[in-house]
Amino acid sequence: MSNSPLIYTVMNSKSLTFSILSLLLFIVSCEKNEGDAPVQEQLPVASAVTSFTATVSGGFGDAVASQDMLSGLCGVLYSTGKDATDAFKSWAEGNDNANCQVYSRARVSSDGSLTSQIERLKPETTYSYCLFYKSKSGKKRAVSQTGTFTTKPFNPEVITADADEVRYFNARLNGRIKVDAEDLKLCKTGMMLSDNRNELSAGTVFDANEIASDGSFTASFSKLNHSTDYYYRTYLYVEHIDYKSYGEIKSVKTRNVDDMAVDMGLSVKWASCDFMAQAPEEDGECYAWGMSESFRKGSIDDYKYYSNGSYINIGQSICGNPDYDVVTQVYGGKWRMPSNSEVKELFENSSLEIVQETGQNYNSILFKAKNGASVKISAMAKWFSTDGYSSTGKTTIRWTGTMSETEDDKAYVFQTGGLEYKPLAVKRYQELSIRPVCDY
Repeated sequence: MSNSPLIYTVMNSKSLTFSILSLLLFIVSCEKNEGDAPVQEQLPVASAVTSFTATVSGGFGDAVASQDMLSGLCGVLYSTGKDATDAFKSWAEGNDNANCQVYSRARVSSDGSLTSQIERLKPETTYSYCLFYKSKSGKKRAVSQTGTFTTKPFNPEVITADADEVRYFNARLNGRIKVDAEDLKLCKTGMMLSDNRNELSAGTVFDANEIASDGSFTASFSKLNHSTDYYYRTYLYVEHIDYKSYGEIKSVKTRNVDDMAVDMGLSVKWASCDFMAQAPEEDGECYAWGMSESFRKGSIDDYKYYSNGSYINIGQSICGNPDYDVVTQVYGGKWRMPSNSEVKELFENSSLEIVQETGQNYNSILFKAKNGASVKISAMAKWFSTDGYSSTGKTTIRWTGTMSETEDDKAYVFQTGGLEYKPLAVKRYQELSIRPVCDY
């Protein structure tokens, strides 16, 4: 025995017409005949049910023409509970405020079948549903018989993985969310980071936008403090059910900038990298002389120590002055900008070698000390002027903390590109890189 599904079709007269169709609806129903052979109805079904989603597919047969479905509105009506037939009938009769949800995003095929994925469902909940059609004018509506499905429990695994790259000012942290791929689309995931274990939620939050198929993701945090303990954990938040879950708290410590200090046997130790760079081949950050924030305009009018047509005197040397030396402010300890005389000392007490960087269009100068230590300073670092970022690839300049002896608008720079010391003064409002030094 096989029962055909019932289609409710409502015209503008709101009369309810019942017709028996050969297209069978919703859940596959099997009955046995007298010979115990199963009789299977090919009904529209709810499939791929997850904790938050369900895919519903089917059609209306002769009750709704394929071309009408393509021009009208199709989708799924659904409601919690095992029987929402009355609500669905009410909607079919023209009541748009019937006690059911209308999900109208559906993909309609040329043969009149449709597929729709309902989203933002609640876990472990039974829903009644039916397909619906509404003409473009709204004068004709059709709904099918109801079916039911029950969403799955939601038991995600929120995993905080180990960091795989920790530097002076950056850290790359890893997490993983084990949850159904369709449910994951409705989850907000990421990483929380703070230097206070008890204030992770108030720290820096990374929202994971790119998650691999296995649920893993990487969070890259920059501009961290060096030599600092940080705490981090993976998080998951589902807004429509107000669900929160966190991975275990792990810790990581950024590297100490003192590791950059190279003892050349001179009056100061030289950094192996430019200021705020983390490897010799990286560009450092650029600042105007005496400033600790970058304005990146290269305009004298925006320079902090220029007012009413003249420069403000902040001293002949700002080396190590916490008010004006950005290296001292950020690195702390005995780190500071080099003086002009210390640059001269480096040139005069090192053997110099020009190094052509493989695959690059710039050279570097390798300073070799008598004690065998060395630092490499490239002509790669960029500087900012009124013409924008510039680098010749052959000569690059970096700030010293020493004021020009003859001009109050200029300060001396460390000039690379040649094999001998050549003192040069540059307008103070230009933004340049810095190669720091450290006092013993």
